[in-house]
Amino acid sequence: MLFQIYKVHENKLSEQLADDNPYKKKLIAMETPKEKHPIYSTLVFSLLAYCWVFLGIMLIKHLYGNLFSIINLIFVSCCVAITYKKDYLTGINPKYRRNLYIIYFLIFCFSWTIAVTDYGSASYKEIFDLLLLRTINHKSYVALALISYITLGISMSFYRCPYELYRVFYSLQKTYSFYKNDNTIIKRNYPFVFFLIITLPILIYIVFNEMEGEDLNMMKMLSFPMICYPIQYCTCMILARKYFKNFKQ
Repeated sequence: MLFQIYKVHENKLSEQLADDNPYKKKLIAMETPKEKHPIYSTLVFSLLAYCWVFLGIMLIKHLYGNLFSIINLIFVSCCVAITYKKDYLTGINPKYRRNLYIIYFLIFCFSWTIAVTDYGSASYKEIFDLLLLRTINHKSYVALALISYITLGISMSFYRCPYELYRVFYSLQKTYSFYKNDNTIIKRNYPFVFFLIITLPILIYIVFNEMEGEDLNMMKMLSFPMICYPIQYCTCMILARKYFKNFKQ
């Protein structure tokens, strides 16, 4: 969805409400781009700093996978620098779309490398301990990769205002006529958000464990793109729905 090319169409829902409607001001606020994004910035820089601390501890412990982790974290840090506070989420800019294709291809390459080199198993408690640096072992490089790609997913989820995300669905509808109207496309796709959230713990478990069977092996190879992209998708879907919901109320 975010990779599709579409013609941008404007449809500010606040203009369809009367001046005395209590939701008009809310919609105008959601249509107004903001200069500062403290939650977004805090998450990106805090997680990125944690990744570098994580790597430093791994290097001190001389663990397996250090060279891979260094290359991977340099790649993620460069991608964060490229995507930070850039409009990658709406897919309007052709240059950004091209960058996304390249970034996700390279994420898949790193994901495939982990899938073929990782061995052994880990319980949910062990995974939790690895992510919090309570445990340092041969699977720490997998934990670092997981945190780094979550960081990158957040970095690529920048938006100036919720209206811009709603406009994605409205413009897709106008360009391709998927459904009767923009509300339908949001309602039909919104349950997928819950599916992604529910399956996330399962996907994280697959990342840290050896899998038997072709399907599970394929999921392990695609695990990091499948963790990174849904952060963008869910951000876009949840905020677009919130904007439209205020209008309907």
